[in-house]
Amino acid sequence: MSKIGWLSLFDADEIKGLEELAGAKTLKRHWIKEGYDQQMSLYGVVTNEALDESGYKRIEILSNTNYTEKIISLIYYFFRYFKPEAPYTLWIYDEALESIKEIGAYP
Repeated sequence: MSKIGWLSLFDADEIKGLEELAGAKTLKRHWIKEGYDQQMSLYGVVTNEALDESGYKRIEILSNTNYTEKIISLIYYFFRYFKPEAPYTLWIYDEALESIKEIGAYP
């Protein structure tokens, strides 16, 4: 983004990113209304040693129950072995099913 006085010029990728961020917020609100009102956020850099690449990842997990040590361990081990491709992903943890699933992925 470049600045001209008090104005900012956005390129097409930045505008698309803003639209996707708005979509992610709408999706989160939907699932919160469905009872997934507990949130955990994970941030970090993931390295693919085979390709010699690194990338920033943001993972947000909504849950329909309070996070317990058991749930946190499950999430920890799940993401230890599964690395989302998209830089920003939204997930839900369902207590009754004891499962985690991706609900959104954003570049």
